[in-house]
Amino acid sequence: MSLIFDKNLEKLIVEIKTNGKLEKFDCEFSVCENPVCTCGTICLNLTRLPINGYVNASLDSLKIDINIYERALSYNDEIEFSEEELELAEQVLESLSDDDFNLLIGIHFDLKNRISEQASTDSIEAEFDYEKVEYDGLMSFYNDILPYGYRFVITIDNCRYNIRDQYCLLPKCSCTDTYLVIESENPLEKQEEGFCDISINYKKKQWKILETSHGFLNLGVIKSAIEQQIPDIYQQFFKRHEKLKSIYHHCKKRDYAAKTELVTRPDDSFSKVGRNDPCPCGSGKKHKKCCLKK
Repeated sequence: MSLIFDKNLEKLIVEIKTNGKLEKFDCEFSVCENPVCTCGTICLNLTRLPINGYVNASLDSLKIDINIYERALSYNDEIEFSEEELELAEQVLESLSDDDFNLLIGIHFDLKNRISEQASTDSIEAEFDYEKVEYDGLMSFYNDILPYGYRFVITIDNCRYNIRDQYCLLPKCSCTDTYLVIESENPLEKQEEGFCDISINYKKKQWKILETSHGFLNLGVIKSAIEQQIPDIYQQFFKRHEKLKSIYHHCKKRDYAAKTELVTRPDDSFSKVGRNDPCPCGSGKKHKKCCLKK
């Protein structure tokens, strides 16, 4: 293992062998600031640590971008590097073990999680199927919108289970429901026993197991485990629901702004379209049920 992580300082020490000699680098790290980006790139800013009081190399610092999922350097063609820089970057990459990559994956997720949970809802540019949300009531899972958002995990009888929570996205809807899909982290159990579907009214604290569930866990056992292991779970459901609705509201406002402007400009022929005519935005819906009501 060539990475040593100091959790208190949030710093890494990178150790590699060059020309038969062990060298150490102080390493600071950063990730993409976009909460919904899943590029998997972590940036390592290396500073060579002195040996016997001085740096015995012409290259004393280097910035390395690594794709932690592909285990490869992540540089675009527009960035130029010297042969020495590329050689050192490749040496660092080759020195990383499986444990090192697992460490980087954990650091990457923690940083992205912090960014995701602290980002203002009007700054998040997520993708939605607005037609299905508005007219078919399509719901979304919290971690589908925020892939690095906080994830619920519980333990029952020494087995770990992932909890995926989904919500209605309509900002004006007054429902207080969440729908959970609970799956075992064990891939064999996933295949043999499937999953458990549960609906919860988090305001009234009412739980119900759905007909779509394979029912491999008892509802009372699940409820007890979640309430004990995540004491503020009902407040969490409320906050996550409100956050998704707010993200959806801001994204829809941005995505439909240009379309609405096109339809409502007084000097545009589209502004003369009738209420029952097809909407000129191309949605296939009547004008009164589409952009006219925005």
